[in-house]
Amino acid sequence: TDSHLIHLYHWLTAHYATNDVIFVEDIDLPFSDYGSIKSTMNGLLRHKMLCRLASGIYTFPGVTFPVQEVIAQRYISQHERVRGFYFGKSFAHQIGLLKDAPDMSYIITKKESQLHGRKVQVMQTTVYFRGSKIPITSENVLVLQLLSLLPNLMQYSDYDKDETYRRLANYVMEKRIDLSDCKAYYPSYSKCVPSRIAKIERMIADGAAKSKK
Repeated sequence: TDSHLIHLYHWLTAHYATNDVIFVEDIDLPFSDYGSIKSTMNGLLRHKMLCRLASGIYTFPGVTFPVQEVIAQRYISQHERVRGFYFGKSFAHQIGLLKDAPDMSYIITKKESQLHGRKVQVMQTTVYFRGSKIPITSENVLVLQLLSLLPNLMQYSDYDKDETYRRLANYVMEKRIDLSDCKAYYPSYSKCVPSRIAKIERMIADGAAKSKK
């Protein structure tokens, strides 16, 4: 009905800016279930009040988004709501361990339930998703992202061991990650992880000692 159209449009304009992507699964309105919200969204499309990017993905008129931005808003973070993080080759490339960008994005996200990982097509783009056995929050996301890289660290680096750890240490300092926060999650990771965190700590300490000389 028209009242539902108006209600939904007012809700969307109150909760989303023009540079936001709108995902149907995030809409939480008391008057409708998921199915009727989708039909109301179709009404907004007919009235040219919204544009559709893909199934369940919408924007306000006149705004375009690269596919990677849509993926980031849906699976990494939106409105300071943390939803996941890049891992593996994607993360290694972002922090300068791998010189070449991977052929797809690798993302661990709370929007994926499968822990073993799977490839998914998002707007004709292949993404490798994996769920997280540990709840992802704004407080632990950088720690979990770092820990996810450590078990197979050297396979995600184009550099020798010393340079790899130097770059990791620089990243940890740049992001101000408190490595003591990692300890709570050690039981969920392979036994090599604590010693690799300790190596990063030594690298940071050695760098601090040299800078004082």
